[in-house]
Amino acid sequence: MRALVTLTTDFGLRDSYVAQLKGVLYSRGPSSIEVIDLSHEIEPQNVREAALFVRAAWLRFPPGTIHLVVVDPGVGTARRALAAERQGHFMFGPDNGVLPLGAPDPAAAEHTRAIDVQRLGAMAEPALGGGAEVEPTPALGGGAGAISATFHGRDVFAPAAALLAHGRPLAALGGPVSDWVALALPTPQRGPAAVSGEIIQIDRFGNLISNLARADLVPGARIRLAGGPPLPLVTCYADAPPGTDVALIGSAELLEIAVQNASAQLLTGAELGDPVTIEPP
Repeated sequence: MRALVTLTTDFGLRDSYVAQLKGVLYSRGPSSIEVIDLSHEIEPQNVREAALFVRAAWLRFPPGTIHLVVVDPGVGTARRALAAERQGHFMFGPDNGVLPLGAPDPAAAEHTRAIDVQRLGAMAEPALGGGAEVEPTPALGGGAGAISATFHGRDVFAPAAALLAHGRPLAALGGPVSDWVALALPTPQRGPAAVSGEIIQIDRFGNLISNLARADLVPGARIRLAGGPPLPLVTCYADAPPGTDVALIGSAELLEIAVQNASAQLLTGAELGDPVTIEPP
């Protein structure tokens, strides 16, 4: 049975970082391991961008998939390294809100573990055994025997994920955690005159994605960006002539502002945090 591992990082592809991460996974994991690049183009240190990216993608993969998310501006500090299980998926990443774990919950502590690097070393030496497929496991720290204070993706998360791919239980990686960091996203404000949200993401097409959802819409509602004129609500991008600002529900079931065949960001000058409102008819 294959071990499927996805990678989401802010490493880019110019440097050797992604190659080193994959090298550890392939050398320490089982021969059945398959590594899939989701993105290495997350803006450097942008935890929220990475978190939104992963939240849109992880459940599209089959249960049993291992997700490594390494956007880690606090690498080397006291922030914890987490391993977690949610809905049959496994996740590895820093405790900074980047993982889709939901709100802190004591009931989920057994499925959320703080990786103990001392346990990683103990499990790597000697061989895994137990009748499972076993391959050579080089020392932690990319072969140098030490854990780099600047590259936990290679030296902590990848070795831990490889052990899980070999069949080690999540509980073997470290103690339970119930107070992990949750992503802090702005929540819509609902009042008698309007539901107020804001732009939380801008995709590569220049579409302005808000934190307002389909459930916030009512028939005949007026949608405004930054107090501007009402925008027509359409079903798809091509429902309006090119160059026309429109509002629609995108693939993430969130309200977005778009322009057919153009960038709404460039044409409107909108930025992250700009207000979007839904006014009743």
